[in-house]
Amino acid sequence: MNDERVRYGRVGEKRIPKNTLFTAKSEDGETIYFGIARCNSKADDFKREVGTYVAGERQLKAYQDFNERKNSWDYYFTGTIDLHKSGLRGKVDRKYVKVLLEYFKDIDQHLLKRYNESKRK
Repeated sequence: MNDERVRYGRVGEKRIPKNTLFTAKSEDGETIYFGIARCNSKADDFKREVGTYVAGERQLKAYQDFNERKNSWDYYFTGTIDLHKSGLRGKVDRKYVKVLLEYFKDIDQHLLKRYNESKRK
């Protein structure tokens, strides 16, 4: 793994940091593995080092799952992203990084929607 990047999602008018996206390229540079950490702003204080650690561990888990061919049943393909059922880790082809960034930007809404759908079943 190489070329690691960390991005922070911000919320509100004051642009307060809330979520963390950790990405790393595969050896061939064509696949991006990612992990996302979310901060509960009502219960937690955002700390970059904690968010980076959690997101980094999730990214590493996604890399291991795909490269060791483990837990593949826990992932589904959205058409552009191989996403873990948690919604917080996976992989994407380099050409779809913008889709990943849009997903990350709206991660709270995506997971809330998924939660509400699961409650209706």
